[in-house]
Amino acid sequence: VAVGVMGLMFQISAIAYMSAMAYGSSVNTRVSNELGAGQAAAAKLAVNTAVAVVTVVQSGWALVCWLGAWHVVGVLSSNHEVVRETVQALPILLPTFVSEYRGFLPYKHSIRID
Repeated sequence: VAVGVMGLMFQISAIAYMSAMAYGSSVNTRVSNELGAGQAAAAKLAVNTAVAVVTVVQSGWALVCWLGAWHVVGVLSSNHEVVRETVQALPILLPTFVSEYRGFLPYKHSIRID
């Protein structure tokens, strides 16, 4: 049961990580292109937009996993005991959904508009 719970927690955390990382990768490219073109204001706008989008998306994922925990975990496993234990452990994982800004947050404070 413990291994099943651990596996499901890894799968659920992968959702949080991969969705934020996808935005982070695209923002890194966008910011690099804008800075290379000498458009610091556009780069800053891209970062601010990405932070807003990731906040909404990650908050949505966390809300779905919190309110629909039985359904979300039930899709991933048919073992009732594993599902029950995972639903009990899921609140520990939810803060990671809103902390997945590591891909582009360093840009937030380093872009200067002259």
